[in-house]
Order: sequence, then C-alpha cells, then structure tokens
Amino acid sequence: MASIRQIAQEAGVSIATVSRVMNNNPKVSESLRQRVQMAANRRRSNPDTQSPKTNCFGVLYTTDRLTIGSPYDSAILQGMAEEMGADSMDIRLVTPSELMRGGRTLEQSLRLRGIQGVLIRVTADTAHHALDLVEADFPAVTVSDRLDHPKASYLAGSSRQASREAVEHLLSIGHEKIAIVNSRIPDTDHIERFEGYSDAMEAVGLTVEPHRVIRAWPNRRGGITAMNQLATERDRPTALFFADMEAAMGASKRAFELGLNVPGDISIVGVDDGDSRFFAYPTMTAVCQSAFQMGRDGTRMLQQLIQNPTGPPLREKAASWLEVHDSTGAPAPY
Repeated sequence: MASIRQIAQEAGVSIATVSRVMNNNPKVSESLRQRVQMAANRRRSNPDTQSPKTNCFGVLYTTDRLTIGSPYDSAILQGMAEEMGADSMDIRLVTPSELMRGGRTLEQSLRLRGIQGVLIRVTADTAHHALDLVEADFPAVTVSDRLDHPKASYLAGSSRQASREAVEHLLSIGHEKIAIVNSRIPDTDHIERFEGYSDAMEAVGLTVEPHRVIRAWPNRRGGITAMNQLATERDRPTALFFADMEAAMGASKRAFELGLNVPGDISIVGVDDGDSRFFAYPTMTAVCQSAFQMGRDGTRMLQQLIQNPTGPPLREKAASWLEVHDSTGAPAPY
C-alpha cells in the first residue's frame, strides 16, 4: 500500500488534500480528486513504490467541523507524518457521524477501516466520543485537551503559566485595560489561557471585568469581529490578549484599517502554534507552542499504546513559552 505522503508527492498536493480525497470530502473539486486518485493508482500499480508495512493512524474530529485548513491542524498532520516515516504511513481524517453508520460503534468502525489508533481533537461538549474509545480500550491520545478518566491518554497543553506571563508583560509596561479574546470552542487549552489571564490580573488587584472577556471563533474573521466590537467601546482597552493566533492576526489587520496603530494605540498578544508570529506586521508578541512537535509526540505516544495495549495510560504536557516582539508597547498617554 502506498503511503499518504507518497501519494501527495506523486500528485503534487498536500497530505491534508490526500486525506480529504480518501475520506470523500465533498469540498474537494472533481479535478483535484481525479488527480489524487490517479496518483494513488500509479503507486499501487508499481510494486517498487510499495511500502513493506503500513501503519494506519487516524485523526478523529469529535465534531463534524473539520479544521484541517488551520495552521495548527496542518502542523499536527506534518508532525504525524514525520514521526511515522514516509515509507510506513497512512493517515485518515474521520468524524463520528461518518463512522457510526449501520449501527456500529465508533470503535468497531475504526477497526473495520484498519485504523490502529487515533489522535483525538475534542471539545468539552463532544468528549463522550473520546471516552467511548477509552472504555473500549482502543488506542487513542487526546491532543491539546485532557479527559477526566483513569484510563485516558493525552498530550495536554501547558499554556496557563505562559499566558500569565504574557499578561504580566502587558501590566509591566503600563497596561491595565486588558481584554481577552478567547475561543468559542470549549476545551481545556482555552480554559488554561483564560486562567492565566485571570491569575495575572488578580495578582495586581485588577478585576476581570465581564465586558473585557470576549468570545470569538478562532480564525481571522473572528478576530476582525472582535476588533470591530472593542474598537468602538468608549473605554476601549489598551491591550488585547488573543487565545488564538489567526484571530490575533485578523484583529491586527482590522486595527490598521480602523486607523489604530499597533502597538502605539493598542497592543496585541496572540497564541502561536507554529511560526505565524513572524509573518504578522508588526512581528507579534506571542505565547508559543509547537503543534508540529505535538503531532510527533502524540504519534509516538500512540505507537507506544499500540505496542503495549495493557500498559498504563500515557500523559504528557506540551511546552509553552512567551516571546516578546513588536506588537506590544506602552499604552498611549491620554
């Protein structure tokens, strides 16, 4: 069986595109679908390109909203591909509604597809799907979240302390009117970022005011919407802490469109899973973590679970750190 990376290389497309074709994603154009399928057929017909052994792992989205176009998910997939190796790799993107047809359980459907284990992208209100797999002893590692179950394995974020340091940085250069723009999607990663914000504010005696806690979708459009709301407030915040980099970048662009200078009029901090901070203008101060490394580490943990199915659950934390760049500065005098 040809690997997903080999097919991607043959077709001249990304790994994510091959996965979408393999999972019959309706958003893939017919011409692109044929191109990938022809590349897969060429690989199958040439025994010299076949892999001696293929590991089939899945990325399970517990909602039907696939976010594989995001920098975070793309980096996770790339990390998985690097850890699995080009010659023994098959990655499939799956959702419960796609799998649980015909009365089968989620675990039964995964095994029927030849999927040996999954990395799980979960939210607080869809965690029951992940817990079903844990109860069925199916190899699974939840990424960027934690499950409250004694047998659950997870690779959790650790952004609370770095988030606190980010807000402490804003406080240290004179900001007090600091708003947080957090994700509408509930998970422990974003809860930690809010807790870090709250820790820093409360440590200096500042109240976390409800009107300065904004919910937005973790994309550029969400950031634009948040900036539109905050920029029109009479008592506008002087600094914004965005729990997602795409939203932070959307907000930064919108600030310039509204005539606000970053950081002269408003300082912005984001949370960056890759290297997006270096492609923003100005270069963005950010709480950083490596989604690529999380993809590698999560895959390594999954391989260990498959090799030792009766062993204890595996639990690790992903590193997070603060980098101060050019999007933060002292508040403008009034």
